Amino acid sequence: MKKINVVVVFIFLLFQFIPQHVSAENQLSKVDKGNPAFVYSHSEEFVPLYESLDDEDAIVAELENFTPVLLLEEEKEYSLVEIVSNEGETLEEYESMSGYLLSDFLISEEEMSLLLESVHDELAHLEEEASIEEASTEKQSNEESDEVSVENEDVTEAEAVDEVVEEDMDNLRLDEEEKPETHSEEKKVKEVEAEELPTELADEEEIESTIATFSAFSMSSQMVTTSSNQQLRGIALQTTTNVVESPSSNAKVLRSYNQGHILRYSPYNSNYHVATVYLNGVAHTGYINTKDVDTVVSTQVNKEGYGLKDPTPVYSSTSLNSDILRTYNQGHLLKFKTFTTEWYEATVYIDGSPTTGYIHVNDVGNNPPVQEKEVELQGVALQAPTNVYSQTTKSSNVLRSYNKGHLLRFKEHNSQWYIATVIINGVQHTGYIHVNDVDVANGNQEQLRGVAIKDTAKVYASTSKSSAILRSYNKGHILQFRSFTSEWYQATVILNGVARTGYIHINDVGPVNQNGVSDLRGVALKSTTHVYAEASRNASSLKGYNSGQILRYRAYSASWFEATVIVNGVAQTGYIHIDDVDTADVIQKSDRGIALQQVTHVFSQPSLSSSVRRSYNQGHILQYRSFTSEWYEATVVVNGIRQTGYIHVSHVESLPLSQRTINGAANTTSTNVYTRASRNSGVLRSYTFGSRLIYRTFTSEWYEATVYINGSPQTGYIHKDDVISLQGKTIILDPGHGAHDSGGIANGMREKDVVLDISLRAETLLKNAGAEVIMTRRTDIFLTLAERAAIANNSNADIFISVHTNIFDGTAQGTETFWHGRHEREDSIKLAHALQNAVISKIGTHYRRVAEGNYHVIRETTIPSALLEVGFKDHPADAAKLRSDQYRQLSAEGIYIGVLNYFQ
Repeated sequence: MKKINVVVVFIFLLFQFIPQHVSAENQLSKVDKGNPAFVYSHSEEFVPLYESLDDEDAIVAELENFTPVLLLEEEKEYSLVEIVSNEGETLEEYESMSGYLLSDFLISEEEMSLLLESVHDELAHLEEEASIEEASTEKQSNEESDEVSVENEDVTEAEAVDEVVEEDMDNLRLDEEEKPETHSEEKKVKEVEAEELPTELADEEEIESTIATFSAFSMSSQMVTTSSNQQLRGIALQTTTNVVESPSSNAKVLRSYNQGHILRYSPYNSNYHVATVYLNGVAHTGYINTKDVDTVVSTQVNKEGYGLKDPTPVYSSTSLNSDILRTYNQGHLLKFKTFTTEWYEATVYIDGSPTTGYIHVNDVGNNPPVQEKEVELQGVALQAPTNVYSQTTKSSNVLRSYNKGHLLRFKEHNSQWYIATVIINGVQHTGYIHVNDVDVANGNQEQLRGVAIKDTAKVYASTSKSSAILRSYNKGHILQFRSFTSEWYQATVILNGVARTGYIHINDVGPVNQNGVSDLRGVALKSTTHVYAEASRNASSLKGYNSGQILRYRAYSASWFEATVIVNGVAQTGYIHIDDVDTADVIQKSDRGIALQQVTHVFSQPSLSSSVRRSYNQGHILQYRSFTSEWYEATVVVNGIRQTGYIHVSHVESLPLSQRTINGAANTTSTNVYTRASRNSGVLRSYTFGSRLIYRTFTSEWYEATVYINGSPQTGYIHKDDVISLQGKTIILDPGHGAHDSGGIANGMREKDVVLDISLRAETLLKNAGAEVIMTRRTDIFLTLAERAAIANNSNADIFISVHTNIFDGTAQGTETFWHGRHEREDSIKLAHALQNAVISKIGTHYRRVAEGNYHVIRETTIPSALLEVGFKDHPADAAKLRSDQYRQLSAEGIYIGVLNYFQ
């Protein structure tokens, strides 16, 4: 009886007699960011910790009341916290566990202390009342009946409570072996009193557990409750991955998740995992089929491999449909960690900040096992040269090389490589050919016919236009051939009575009409182009045409075309020599380009001496069609009437079919965006040196860009000499020293401050030019030399630049740059010279030297690296420049230009 009363009072005090200022309202204002806090709910035993604010059902854990945490940041009504252990460090079993919880469920250390003091005082007061009540009850019991008795132990429960209060509740416990035996009547009384308690306190075991939990707390408790001792993470594999009500395929679906969603669960049996989901704020136990998730490995292993795709993407989540954080060139060596059976986890740097991403296992590889297949293929070497590698990576040794167009034989290996056998010094070797390096022949060849559409259609001895020519045919000749590859037909020709296999390029032949005869058009090339009565220049001329006139004819022989002309109203068959006409393309292709001439004409005939239908200014975009080797055909509108005209091929430049967006920067003091692709056109807008620009590929001399004039987008053009781009390059800037390590101090300047200022200015210029920049420090913090080198070695960056200033005896002056030859010697020397020359050119300091230096950050860095000493702080001339904002900006521009020159 006495024992239950004490427990009831204790729990009742704990949850009811709390000071008003500890109510779950405006508690966060008392908790400073980065300081300890405690989880407390007045009405709930557990408080949910959410993984993100985007999905309130994505609960990573449930926190008991009084769980100690660190407040990281506040976002509206939610706060970001990190769980801490008894020693104030992250729990090992919840490594770096953090998440969001309602701010109303946080109390400060001060409030926690007040809560404990309040409970302590109330317990002391009630202990006295309990002792008085106990004495009165025992006296009354002895008088009324001797049937109920209590066998007291050496230490009473009241004394035990007093001991708890005395020791600040650090050792409170209920010892089952010391429980007094009770008679049936006392049990009845106990049951009656228990019925009067709140439901959640009626169970004696639950009460004891609650007291034990609180007594063990003492400002830091067993904090997190999960569904199992072994909590797992995994990726939803199905398009819709279900959590069901029971471990059965027919069970009701509690909740569904999209493919790629990261889920948390615990093992249940061989077919199901068990998980907790929240529906309308209420926790439900659910089950996930083991086949529907890909569980994250328990221990991640560092790995590296080569990108197989071109480019190889790093995704923002474990889904091929998620955003791409970054891409790498095919063959790039990547570093990552094991994650699941389908995904690797990697760290990439976005705007200098490390970001977690995911790489699909099929997108990287290194020496996969040989799985030779028996189907033999043949194909055409596409590269010059086409290499056979010793391993399935282009960084491996080259066993043998072949010229472009060489016919190769090989077998399938995997999606990215073919396997082949090569003979070296009479010994067979197994090698690998990349799938992009060969054009595989068609296994099922078709018989085809076509007409020669080039001036001379050639049959080559091999699938290369540099190979020997077996035979030639005039434009218009009908040819027989077979399908072979995407670029070549295969044909049989007779040479000296012997059949030979040859190859015709697909661009050299075109289709024929249903009758096997192709009607052709061509341009008269002679001042008088004759149509002869017979296929001979000695025959009489039926009719003559001026140069540039368009003629129609048909294929006849190797040297002649056949044509129909009207003479005195009578149709007659005549012949035109192939050298007298420029035959037009059988299949015309639409195209567009820019006018190159100051005034670009569209002529009435394909002749420069013909009349002009219309003219356009330089840079104007024109639409036209392919026609002959010298002319394009176009349609223009003159006085509202559509007319056909002709543009000489040298007067326009064709535009690419697709454009690529480029991030770059202005490379002149005033970089203009013109209204047309001509420096003679108007200027839409101008930009200063180093300004960030985004533009698109356009022609060999011009880029296309969109600028906003008075809020309206307009298309403009930038000359290629006026911009520069570092897109695709990653640069590490390392401002030396930091925090307690000030570096050299002279003339009121601390080295750590000067070099950070210069480096941040250089970062802006480099990022404007499209580069990705990683800063080893952006603020006044300290990093060891080893940490700086590690950042470089783990970043997949292209170059590393450490920025410093010098100090000596006040007489030394100038700029010097150091390199180290342990790694990437030649490129490090090149980088050092590029930086030295550019910085001196910008700030006018004395050229001190470029030399090898045994400095840790460049000795231990495995990528091209250099250490730049901008100037001497203790020399009057150098110090004046280092103190000046203008010269710090010029120093940054020198670093920027040095990087540009290094990559050019």
